[in-house]
Amino acid sequence: MNIWKSSGKWLLLLVAVTGIVISVLYSNYLSARMEEDERKHVTTWVEAQRTILQSSDSASITLATHLSVQNNRIPIIETNEKDSITGNYVNLDSNLVKKDPGYLRKQLQAFKKYQPNPIILVLQEKPFTANYYYYGKSSLLDEIGWYPIIQLLIALLFIAITLALLRYMFNNEQNLLWISLAKETAHQLGTPVSNLQGWVELLKEHPENATIAEELRKDVSRLQLVTDRFGKIGNAPQLVPDYPAKRME
Repeated sequence: MNIWKSSGKWLLLLVAVTGIVISVLYSNYLSARMEEDERKHVTTWVEAQRTILQSSDSASITLATHLSVQNNRIPIIETNEKDSITGNYVNLDSNLVKKDPGYLRKQLQAFKKYQPNPIILVLQEKPFTANYYYYGKSSLLDEIGWYPIIQLLIALLFIAITLALLRYMFNNEQNLLWISLAKETAHQLGTPVSNLQGWVELLKEHPENATIAEELRKDVSRLQLVTDRFGKIGNAPQLVPDYPAKRME
């Protein structure tokens, strides 16, 4: 049982660790794919801005506007060629921008740590004029980042429940073993105790052995009590109605 219990723990740990590693690797793979897709989306969005600024074709402007409006997840901040914030941004809390003058600057620093290479929209070569676009993680990408942690917590919970179940099964088997030993002990004691009771009754037939018979009777009664108690181990208790108030009278 101890060998099975030990091997079961190691097997459970191996399964849990394997699941966590696979989950983390797959989450990292999804995150990398989403980062690539989001950069493509931002690049498309920037090209749409170029079309809106430079094109004179109404159909192209309409299409570019449609593409621009579709970005409702990825936060973007625009700066000029001197890396100064122009005041244009998307998918950021406008109330925080109004309340905190340094909010955009803080977000820009965070975006630079996430994606240090901005997407550049050149407006004019000479003199050089351009807009730089920095962007951050979308809410969906943030949620994927939490996925391995949630998986880890679920795996730890699964391990804890399984170990508790294994411990319960082990203790239950131990209890069954003790009950079996107790009942076997009661069975083995039953035969000699019955023989001793017969010998006590035989001694009582001779008055000169009355003192010895009485002492033997007391010892045999104690043995019978011990035997009965061993036999009752593991049995369902028998409930007897009683009235404590009457005992106190």
